[in-house]
Amino acid sequence: MYCLMFLVPILIFTQIKNLKYIAPFSGFANVLLVLTFLICLYYICSEFPSFDSQPMSVEIGKLPLFIGTVIFAMEGIGVVLPVENTMAKPQHFLGCPGVLNITMAIVVLLYMVMGILGYLRYGDKAEGSITINLPTQEIPALMAKVFIVLAIFFTYVLQFYVPMEIVWRNTKEKVSQKYHNHAQAIIRAFFAALTGKIIFSCSVLVAKTKINSIARQHTFIYCVLCNIQTDYKVFPVFIGIGSIVVITAVVSNYVWGRKSNSKSKKKLITLVDPNTKYPLPLIEKEVISHDTRRFRLGLPTPEHVLGLPVGQHIHLSVRIDDDLIIRSYTPVSSDDERGYVDLVVKVYFKNVHPKFPEGGKMSQYLENMKIGDTIDVRGPSGRLQYAGNGTLLIKKLRKDPPVKIVVKKLNMIAGGTGITPMLQLIRQICKDENDNTQLRLLYANQTEQDILVRPELEKYQSEYPDQFKLWYTIDRAEKDWKYSTGFINEHMIKDNLFSPADDVMTLMCGPPPMINFACNPALEKLGYSENLRFAY
Repeated sequence: MYCLMFLVPILIFTQIKNLKYIAPFSGFANVLLVLTFLICLYYICSEFPSFDSQPMSVEIGKLPLFIGTVIFAMEGIGVVLPVENTMAKPQHFLGCPGVLNITMAIVVLLYMVMGILGYLRYGDKAEGSITINLPTQEIPALMAKVFIVLAIFFTYVLQFYVPMEIVWRNTKEKVSQKYHNHAQAIIRAFFAALTGKIIFSCSVLVAKTKINSIARQHTFIYCVLCNIQTDYKVFPVFIGIGSIVVITAVVSNYVWGRKSNSKSKKKLITLVDPNTKYPLPLIEKEVISHDTRRFRLGLPTPEHVLGLPVGQHIHLSVRIDDDLIIRSYTPVSSDDERGYVDLVVKVYFKNVHPKFPEGGKMSQYLENMKIGDTIDVRGPSGRLQYAGNGTLLIKKLRKDPPVKIVVKKLNMIAGGTGITPMLQLIRQICKDENDNTQLRLLYANQTEQDILVRPELEKYQSEYPDQFKLWYTIDRAEKDWKYSTGFINEHMIKDNLFSPADDVMTLMCGPPPMINFACNPALEKLGYSENLRFAY
């Protein structure tokens, strides 16, 4: 009965995945332990014997038992790294004095005081949990027993965190990202129930067998069981206090969760005014290929997000030789990332393309930027916005009111860096468990080496095979190339995209010649309605 009574709240509390939400439970357990310490100290000192009442040394054979008891008491190192990693200032965790050193010094001091005084008071009659030595008929003693049980219970939630992190880290890659939350909930419930089964089995074992008293005194389960089954008068006290504590904990966690969620919803937005230019510094640059770079721009603070609706883009502007150069880009990062925004840009160098001997002014400017240099960013901008669940808000002209279009399937045709708005959509739809919009992407490039964000695209295809399908075409292919070759045509569209229908929208983004002379003519021949086609 006791085990079943504990199982329900354990199943609930072990679903908490964030360490900072577990901290209140651990803090409450510490309060209960301090109260138990004071009650035990009261009973010890009420009949305190002289120092010569007990021998000051024991047999050498009992030394391993002492060492084992100390290790059991100090166990908890597995929580050290997660706590350190989630601190706002982890550098304060270690060092002198440091959070770890201070707390461990306090814990060791309390253990020493209780160990020495408890031994002087009870001697060899001291049980593995000193609360078992307390009277069984007095309310303070009964409360101490209840407190220690509840302290162990609430500490369990913290101890559960580390093994679950290890299990989930080795399991999540085998589960589709769309079902991560469900899978994690099931795994947590399974291990919590397994723990309950072990406790129940051990309680039966303790009750039905005569285990060596010294051995069972130093088991975790025995400490819990003996404190709750010493006397039936414990039960009403346990039920009363336990119910209040559990209800309070659930309500508190719910309130904290709501406050936390409300804070997370109030994100610090960078793009507050679409007509204002925000100077953002370059904080990182990555070479993706010979002519493609990933530029990371820093936001005003580490807590800021860009604030770009899905489907929209930003404008970068800079003065070069007294000319104001403005270019549009769609970030490959999302508002899930705070403190920065990532842009994938193809650099058009001088004297590479005969028709454009000067190359791209903006892309070359970005290429020559040094870490710390700033560039003006403005937005959001764009005629399309994705509102979720297949809902698109599209403006025919920039100043027109948006028209709402709801579809079940999205065709996407991209060329070169035109993949960035498509990736933005793919990421948003796939990560939303409630969005069942089907996706097909036809992606064109000159060579296989020119394919941008390929690992991420293929990751989404492997994790969401029933929702997202991908196909490539390139101008120049190697012998082992398994996709299409050549410009986008009717056959590629017919074979790899959804057929025209009232619930199918086709989105295009790429060089104007690709859109005007390849995509639109092929789509028209295949019967795709002009009202269900959109070019960025």
